[in-house]
Formats: sequence, C-alpha cells, structure tokens
Amino acid sequence: MAKVDIFTEEEVKKLKQLQEKFRHNISQMSPDVYHKEMERLAIDLSWKSSQIEGNTYSLLETERLLKDKETAAGKPKDDATMLLNHKEALNWILK
Repeated sequence: MAKVDIFTEEEVKKLKQLQEKFRHNISQMSPDVYHKEMERLAIDLSWKSSQIEGNTYSLLETERLLKDKETAAGKPKDDATMLLNHKEALNWILK
C-alpha cells in the first residue's frame, strides 16, 4: 500500500509551529484558566459539531446541558445524548 500524505510539507511545518505556540500558551496558564478554556472548547465544539448533524439545541442550551446536566424543554432526547457523547469523546481525546 502506497503512503499518501494528507498535508504538504509547508502545511506540516505550519501545523508544527501552531502546535508549539499552543504548547507555549497553555504552559503560561494556571490550571483553573486551562480548565475553563477546555470547558469552553467542549461546549463550542460539541454544539457546532452537533448542529451540522441537525441538532436543535442552541449554544446556551448546550452550555446548560454540558455544565449542569439540564436538558432543554421540548427538545428530542437524542439531541441531548448527541451533545453529551460529543463532550465525552473530546474528554477521551484530551486524556
């Protein structure tokens, strides 16, 4: 099987630079700030990814669900499950 490169050499170089910048930035954060940033990422990413799949939760409803486990009135249970699964998948990746 032939090896297929997804990124060009220039793209790989740029991604490595961005990764180093990210590592530097998070090394400057307190644990509390890092936790809040990751929580915000989980909310935003879960909401946007689920929207692509047709989820009906708003960003605020998503935040309430992921932070407080509060489901939105009148929304399908499957929408809540999708959002919770997105967050759990992100947590798994981060670990």
